Amino acid sequence: MKAAMIKPIHSEADYKEVVKRISALMDDPLKSEESGDELEVLAILAEEWENKTFKPVTITRTDMLNFLMDSKGCSASDLAKTVGTLGRVYQLINGTRKISDEMAVKLALYFGVTIETFDLPVSLLSLNSLKPAS
Repeated sequence: MKAAMIKPIHSEADYKEVVKRISALMDDPLKSEESGDELEVLAILAEEWENKTFKPVTITRTDMLNFLMDSKGCSASDLAKTVGTLGRVYQLINGTRKISDEMAVKLALYFGVTIETFDLPVSLLSLNSLKPAS
């Protein structure tokens, strides 16, 4: 299979064509060195276009807490035992109180998610002396 002429990505349509070609190259069982080079160049072009086009979304700890509460059907009173008081829960979900690293670990344990869910480094696992809420 002869490599297609590689061009810069200038539009969504160009990007879709590149993604389609990348997919075809990845699915090709008879990959050659030439197709491997084409795949590498196309992947670089696609990544560059994505970085310029798609703005990263910042999810705060408060956003994550609200998402987890909604998705798990958890009420503020359900969290009170883990967080301390109902008033503190409302402060956390309204964003008027910052979710500390220690509190984020407690919440991760409560919801059964990894601490990375609250954008914490794994090194904070030393806080594992905290017990999940029962």
